[in-house]
Amino acid sequence: MSEIVGSPEVKEDAHQPCTVAVSKRQRKRQLKSESLKERRLQWRAQQRAKEKDRKRKRKLEGQLPAVKRRRMSDDCASSVKVAIDLSYDDLMTEKDIKMLLKQCKRCYSENRKAEKPVQFWWQE
Repeated sequence: MSEIVGSPEVKEDAHQPCTVAVSKRQRKRQLKSESLKERRLQWRAQQRAKEKDRKRKRKLEGQLPAVKRRRMSDDCASSVKVAIDLSYDDLMTEKDIKMLLKQCKRCYSENRKAEKPVQFWWQE
């Protein structure tokens, strides 16, 4: 008899060919986890519906500003070009790389909002 200590008991049934016996505590945790996922999905759907209603109301009241997408060819675009060299990642730690990516995201998003956006060149 080669029996592994601590392994879950496997039960075979005519309806379910191979099922793992689950303790009462594990079953409770699984049910709680599933109900939490369900509630989270319902809550998120409610939040989305509320946000849609708010946007609809703002639009009807005329408070929603028109979003204007600028292109780099527009007159408002700056002639300044910024090159960011990302080839030094082999000299950085994982933490430094994550901080660099956060900074790049921030630069990109701030540039999108700028009155005169600059042209970014990302180089590896």
